[in-house]
Amino acid sequence: SNISNVAIPVDITALSKGFHTIYLRSRDDAGAWSITNRWIFVKDIAAVNTNKFEYFIDTDVLLFFCDFSLFT
Repeated sequence: SNISNVAIPVDITALSKGFHTIYLRSRDDAGAWSITNRWIFVKDIAAVNTNKFEYFIDTDVLLFFCDFSLFT
């Protein structure tokens, strides 16, 4: 089955304010587990003005700074 658009409600009310990581994996009918996916999210912290961000894939070798005004 294609589950790419399934919504999974997660109750985060008991979590403290700050950054958290949620992990998700699935198991097929044969009992084989998928790779584990993870997402980092933040709960209720004060807003800050961010004018740059960086990203990297696999290793932090190349820094990329971006002006948020490029994203509208």
